[in-house]
Amino acid sequence: MGELTLTGLLKKAAWDFPDGRAVSACGEFDLTHARLQELVDHAAALLAACNIGAGDMVALAFPNTIEFVILFLAVIRCRATAAPLNPIYTAKEFKFYLSDTKPKLLVTPHEGNQRAQSAASNLNIRCLTTKLRSADSKITLSSIDREPSLDLMSEVINDPSDIALSLHTTGTTSRPKRLLLTQHNLASSVRNIKREFKLTELDSTVIVLPLLHVHSLVAGLLSSLSAGAAVAFPAAVRFSVPTFLGDMKLYNATWYTADASLHQIILDRYLSKPKPAYKKLRLIVSCSVSLAPSIQAQLEEAFGAAVVEAYAMMEATHLMASDPLPEDGEHEPGSVGRPMGKEMATLDEHGAIQAAAGASHEVCIRVPNVTERGGEEGDPNLTMEFEKLSGPKKFSYEELMIATAGGKILGKGAEALMIAGLWCAHPIATSRPSIEEVKLRKLPSKRLRSQHSIDQVLPRCLGFWADASL
Repeated sequence: MGELTLTGLLKKAAWDFPDGRAVSACGEFDLTHARLQELVDHAAALLAACNIGAGDMVALAFPNTIEFVILFLAVIRCRATAAPLNPIYTAKEFKFYLSDTKPKLLVTPHEGNQRAQSAASNLNIRCLTTKLRSADSKITLSSIDREPSLDLMSEVINDPSDIALSLHTTGTTSRPKRLLLTQHNLASSVRNIKREFKLTELDSTVIVLPLLHVHSLVAGLLSSLSAGAAVAFPAAVRFSVPTFLGDMKLYNATWYTADASLHQIILDRYLSKPKPAYKKLRLIVSCSVSLAPSIQAQLEEAFGAAVVEAYAMMEATHLMASDPLPEDGEHEPGSVGRPMGKEMATLDEHGAIQAAAGASHEVCIRVPNVTERGGEEGDPNLTMEFEKLSGPKKFSYEELMIATAGGKILGKGAEALMIAGLWCAHPIATSRPSIEEVKLRKLPSKRLRSQHSIDQVLPRCLGFWADASL
């Protein structure tokens, strides 16, 4: 099993660090890397006994639990595709996402999920529940009475082209778009993250964001496991401010990743109830939304750790660019740093590199962790748009950035630019509003309206309109 697959990278980590802690359920039990791999292989055999194999879709409706980690990795070990779903979706949302992904199987925690199971039943989708009772026990799947033979998986060889993960973009149109990521996409991304943040078997983190988000799944969980590092889930299952710092200390966390809003919450909690300096923390990563320079400075002062901003997109299997670590270069306030493991440039409509400020261009990237797949039979237009892009993949439709000649991608003010820009990024060109129509609209956020008028935003956007690539 080659290292160009995520399953290959994780098997290698289990071989290199068999006794190292891999996953912890705070207050319950820990799994080593070797034990995690054993449980994944066993769960994969259970799924194979349910006739799950290459090309099948399996929906997983879980909070942040060890069972989710095992089932997710087991699904892709079977060469099937995992489709994580938010366990707190409404019945209507479950119906939509299950109808769109068309899974062969829905798996939920042992206690079940009535809304998900009801929606699946109405769509004739088989439902199973799962439970891991202790570190020494075997994971169970309901309705599987006999023990499966591990020989079921002996001839299953994962391929880099296996579609491993199905996610939905929030996008700007009314219907979320399905995005498919391969084993190779995931393996390439976790290697980049591991290298950029210098993750090793000595690192440890506590998961903050739900694992159904590519940020948390790829950066927090999978990159850590591939490095032989340790991951802990909060004592409260989902993120809890009162217990977070205690969990960090309990598991000797050396880093964590979150979005700007959660960093603000963590900082406010710490400042309201200061604790002795936590010296093991070396790195705080902020992604998804721009982090105010003042908050970045306060986080660094409060925790004595480097705070780096990163820029990510689901289509690039999370990370695209990041501030360097302090020993590797200087931070630039408001910047998301340098390209990470990929080619990144601003190109004009003919594909020529543009460096001059004010020129019409869009940010493009070319790298193995960029998806080639935008959808399946149910979304031919999306797939066709991806197939058109035989060269660099163009992404300024989804999230606008301003590029400088120095090669850094500036994120300052990007949120306002993005919102204004997306009004003119409807997938159907003839349906896009004109600039004049856009100027009559208001920015949707009160905070943005207080900081930017549409007349201020639009002139800065004009050079960055992009044809929709999704």
